[in-house]
Amino acid sequence: MGPEGCLFEALSPNSSSTASLVSQIRRVFTATKLPSLPATLRELWYRVLVSGFVMGEHKTKEDARFCGHCERTCRTRSGRHYKDITHAFALCPLAASIWALALSWWSQRTGETLVSSPSNLVRVAILGFRDPASPPPPGSVFENQTSFAHLQEPWDFLQCCVLRVRYKERNRISLLPPPPLGLTGPRISASSSSPRLLFSNVLRNFAILANHRYSMTLLLRDRRDKSASLESSPNAPESFRTSWVRGGIAKIIPNQAVNAVLIHGLFWASD
Repeated sequence: MGPEGCLFEALSPNSSSTASLVSQIRRVFTATKLPSLPATLRELWYRVLVSGFVMGEHKTKEDARFCGHCERTCRTRSGRHYKDITHAFALCPLAASIWALALSWWSQRTGETLVSSPSNLVRVAILGFRDPASPPPPGSVFENQTSFAHLQEPWDFLQCCVLRVRYKERNRISLLPPPPLGLTGPRISASSSSPRLLFSNVLRNFAILANHRYSMTLLLRDRRDKSASLESSPNAPESFRTSWVRGGIAKIIPNQAVNAVLIHGLFWASD
């Protein structure tokens, strides 16, 4: 597996020992097997990690090797970027803008502020590491929050939703004809969707997945008749409330004919 596939450059620079690097890699690939994640998202995340796409300099056609968004927004062809994994899903200005919105939303909802500098964005966006930037400020509702470990599952869901939306947008742009040569002005026009529109798609997918996740916990609870083994498992309704509701991500809507979860003003009912 090549350096880009394992993304060694994004692993912690303070981890000089082989054991520490192996531990980080194991944590990332174990997260891609999270049973509550839909199989399509698990597969997408895994393919991103191992660079399992034909993209960048490996494309047969020259124009297909470069990022379609950057091709349409730069003023000259000197702004070209190969569509490698790190650029497509983290460092492309479009991807970085989506991540900025996602991390801002995450911080507002949970109180957890993550390091999002360009040098650390690959760790956050692709590897899924949540490196804290700073503790919650004094006087905030999260002032006494000392640990955010309970938010791991919603974070994995949000990260995969961003990856999926970015992947779909990349595919959509790649089907457009290449921009003409010789243009001196910006090329953006209507070829790329705005980051805010794409992030709204992220939240929409996130809300649908949260509803499905909650429905599964209730279904398993009914099947197992609230057994002790269920109550202590990740599929217990109480586990969902700990990570999603008390974590500030979701709100369960009572007195509904169907199970429902509210995500930041977005409402989807599960069948």
